[in-house]
Amino acid sequence: MTTDPDRDKKIAKLRAEIEDLAKEGFLLESMEVGFHSYSAHLPAHRFSSGLFGLGSSSCAKTDILVLSGRQVTDNAGIAKLSLNSLLCGVVSEGLTAGFETYVMIRRPNFVATPQSALPSFATVDTHSTILERTNLILVDRDRNVLRAAKVLDVTVDIRTWKHDGSPAPRTEFTWICTVEAAISMFIGG
Repeated sequence: MTTDPDRDKKIAKLRAEIEDLAKEGFLLESMEVGFHSYSAHLPAHRFSSGLFGLGSSSCAKTDILVLSGRQVTDNAGIAKLSLNSLLCGVVSEGLTAGFETYVMIRRPNFVATPQSALPSFATVDTHSTILERTNLILVDRDRNVLRAAKVLDVTVDIRTWKHDGSPAPRTEFTWICTVEAAISMFIGG
């Protein structure tokens, strides 16, 4: 441990700067707690069926993943989340390691709630891109091939607003999201 003769002065200066930030509306709690995102693979199963041309039908047994978190918007009142990067904890739970992962196959349901002493609201805009992957197949829980399903890369833009319609910068918000997921099985090299 080094002994810095100016250590106490530096700590007092830092404490004063943090208090000034708090006076400007910056959330001290967010500095102490930090912002986290969570993912959970709940035993929620989805059964879907569809009718296709000439009366043929298809059934699938996919999973529902629940993601949630706590973030803050930037100075323009905007936050961007990549949902694919948040699947880290559930991508292989209960699956064959290295060969199977969960992937999103439908646009998610996403809700954001501002956490502010001042009146504010949030709007959400999801963007999904189909990922072209030639080295995998998608299957449901019973390992039935899902021919019509596509792997999605999903990003979400969250904007926070003041009651007068102007952007609400640096607004903390919580969010929750449900995602339909299938199992992707890697094939080939």
